[in-house]
Amino acid sequence: MCGIVGIWKLDGTKVDEEEINPLTDALAHRGPDGRGVYLDRDFSLGLGHRRLAIFDLSERGRQPMSYANGRYWITYNGEIYNFIELKIELESLGYSFRSASDTEVILAAYDRWGEECQYKFNGMWALAIWDKKDKKLFLSRDRFGIKPLHYYYDGKIFLFSSELKGFLALPNFKQEISQEFIIQELTDPRKTIGKEDCMLKGVKKLLAGHCLSLTLDKRIKIKRWWNTLEHIEEAPKEFSAQVEKFREIFFDACNIRMRSDVPIGTALSGGLDSTSVLSTMALLKEQSNNGVRQNTDWQKAFVATFKGTEQDERKLAEDVIKKINGQGVFVEVNMEDAIEHIEQVIFQFEKIYCEIPVGPWIIYQAMRKKGIVVSLDGHGGDELFGGYHHHLEWAMRDTVWPIPRPFRLLSLRRMLTKMYPNQLDVSMPTIPYLWKRKVYKSKPENYPALIADQPLMKNFDSLTRGLYTDTHFFLLPNNLHYYDRPSMGHGVEVRTPFLDWRLVCYAFSLPSSSKIGGGFTKRIVREAMKEILPENVRTRAIKLGFGNPRREWYKKEKMKRFFLDSVSSRTFQECDFWDGVKIKNTVEEVYREQSLDKNLGKVAYVERCIQAMFLIKAFRVKRSKTAELV
Repeated sequence: MCGIVGIWKLDGTKVDEEEINPLTDALAHRGPDGRGVYLDRDFSLGLGHRRLAIFDLSERGRQPMSYANGRYWITYNGEIYNFIELKIELESLGYSFRSASDTEVILAAYDRWGEECQYKFNGMWALAIWDKKDKKLFLSRDRFGIKPLHYYYDGKIFLFSSELKGFLALPNFKQEISQEFIIQELTDPRKTIGKEDCMLKGVKKLLAGHCLSLTLDKRIKIKRWWNTLEHIEEAPKEFSAQVEKFREIFFDACNIRMRSDVPIGTALSGGLDSTSVLSTMALLKEQSNNGVRQNTDWQKAFVATFKGTEQDERKLAEDVIKKINGQGVFVEVNMEDAIEHIEQVIFQFEKIYCEIPVGPWIIYQAMRKKGIVVSLDGHGGDELFGGYHHHLEWAMRDTVWPIPRPFRLLSLRRMLTKMYPNQLDVSMPTIPYLWKRKVYKSKPENYPALIADQPLMKNFDSLTRGLYTDTHFFLLPNNLHYYDRPSMGHGVEVRTPFLDWRLVCYAFSLPSSSKIGGGFTKRIVREAMKEILPENVRTRAIKLGFGNPRREWYKKEKMKRFFLDSVSSRTFQECDFWDGVKIKNTVEEVYREQSLDKNLGKVAYVERCIQAMFLIKAFRVKRSKTAELV
């Protein structure tokens, strides 16, 4: 797991250490264990790498790495969990290896299968391979975009970087903030992450499941190499058989993600997904499943606590830790952390969120301090198996159209009520609303892949269509970014068993009743975890999510002062992305009238504007050391 960068000057001007070194070291936080650069002066190309050492901690595992007598060079961020099996297959085909890393296996696989090697990999990655013989640069991003990759190309120079801040290190790179992008972020931060465009004009994301190739003729070719809908399988008919198959895939997904030459841990909440991951790890070890290259130090569970608020899930996490005989590390996240670290956090995240994303920042910081370099987390379970409140609404729509199913509708209404901590506050969708309800009302014209997928989704019900869209274009990409930036900001790798490609494909082969049914969301996960999880966790209906306790924090005097000082500042008032005077008046009025409970949405918008202020400031101020805030 690392930070990767590269420069290719196709106009023939030279590339040297003075350019590639600062670009590489701008990502030092992603790889604190080492660095390396490779220059091909014959073709004005440079590759940079910051190393977070996970497999083969020796110098043999360092990057950029070469293969086939120097024909191929790679800089790579990620993990290929099935590299041991692939290595055995490649050795049977005559390939040899000098390291014990997964990186060298990637190079051999590329030599053997070309771009088709991507289908061989079970893992997460963003990589660049330079083929010196064919004079071709190849970039690839994993199926679901777990690892980030950005690029810039103007026909003369091609640049790529794991993070946007890498581009800030280039002295001749023209920094220009996209006003349109910032406005979209302020309106709905979830809907920018699945698009190519970025905050910096001219810089694009290589989208999830896409690859890019560039050759000396200056032609750039971008291809969507992965489409989940082309890999849907036929699920077992009986629910019990579906559960058994889920368990089989999920257990193996956890098992291969426990491969590591360094200690591993878990970011644990009281929710179903992270507890399923940790409890499965414990069960595998209890069954004496000591897989190849698995670290024996895996028991630490890091729990973010929000003391004195309804967001605090410490008691549930303690029950899980006790059941598996694990080691709990409890880290309190408070309002003071959010205020104190906001500039660091926003610069690291490179985007606006619905709230100051301080929780992940604090939890992964604590991991690194305790010597944990790898974390197996529960991301993806909600999007795949219907864990969010709005998923119930989509399922309800399927009960009123095309065929009315009043009994299922009643059951879904009861489920939705139970998901809220205070059930009296639930606003239940009406039949007319459900009849008109569309899955993601906004037109998908800025999502070419989503447009292309429409014919393949024609037989999906509303719930399945919504889960697919959440997983591939909106919520999950947003959440993956949400956890990649703070974890890598502290040099911690996050692994996601729920996003094993086999499990994702299986999830979309299941009927909706296997996901939301039997009185619960994520039905199949809960059934598979019987007798593995504590029952109070397995059958818990309340859905909180890993968010800040806004209602409590906003009312505190220190947060009030932070809001008022921020919106009154000259920087905020002079920014042309919003009406500073109107926002200042709104904040003053809400606090004066003590009407926070009725105006949480307005104040949340103000919080996003404050985040945007810090983000714009960070990216417009040129830094001699880009990583100074990290």
